Amino acid sequence: MPPLVRIEDVKIEQMLRGGGESPRSQGEMGRRKEGWSRLVLLSACLAVHDVCVVPRQERTEALVEEACLRSFSNRHQQFHSGEHYLQTRCDIIRHLQRFMVQDSCDGEVMARFESFTVYVEELDMELTQQFHLITVQDQADGEGGYIVQKLVADENPESLELYFHMTVVFGMCAFGRLPSRVEALVPLSGRRFTWKPEWQQWQKSLDYMRLVKSMLESSEATSGSRHALPAM
Repeated sequence: MPPLVRIEDVKIEQMLRGGGESPRSQGEMGRRKEGWSRLVLLSACLAVHDVCVVPRQERTEALVEEACLRSFSNRHQQFHSGEHYLQTRCDIIRHLQRFMVQDSCDGEVMARFESFTVYVEELDMELTQQFHLITVQDQADGEGGYIVQKLVADENPESLELYFHMTVVFGMCAFGRLPSRVEALVPLSGRRFTWKPEWQQWQKSLDYMRLVKSMLESSEATSGSRHALPAM
């Protein structure tokens, strides 16, 4: 009996970013951008983690700024200059204030920065996904919907598409219903990508993840190379 396939979002994202490329092939500029942008994402995640402990109605812009200043990396040498470091920090504070205070989700945070694994019977495989924020909302029918949010380092279309389809499949298998909204938050640019999946999306996302599984199974011998995920 063949071993059970497990797809992990972190590993696929590393593959999409060319995690197997050598330092020489990435180039100096690519290595530097990868370095400081990853530091920024980590700092933003730490700040959001601390802010989400506070109930939504008690959050303030000052609270977010304090969390950002406390968590922001002090490795300023990774940035292009001191001015770039300070400007990036100001941008992150402003964008997180909008995400977490001005335009935050209604409801109660059910999970924050946790990793879960679920078995997908239709695909005979496991999915492991990191969730930054899952917020439960009350609905008139008594069955609360839920919103899934994730902070991302960039706006790579392949990574965003993977995140959306994987979240749809995971949510349906784990909670028995589709998320009412899926969001990708980009702390660097302040952009918010939003999807509102309908019921027919379930089959489309299953087909997408089936192709991902097939691609991974057929590429085990060349795991160090960069792969393109299927376009849907």
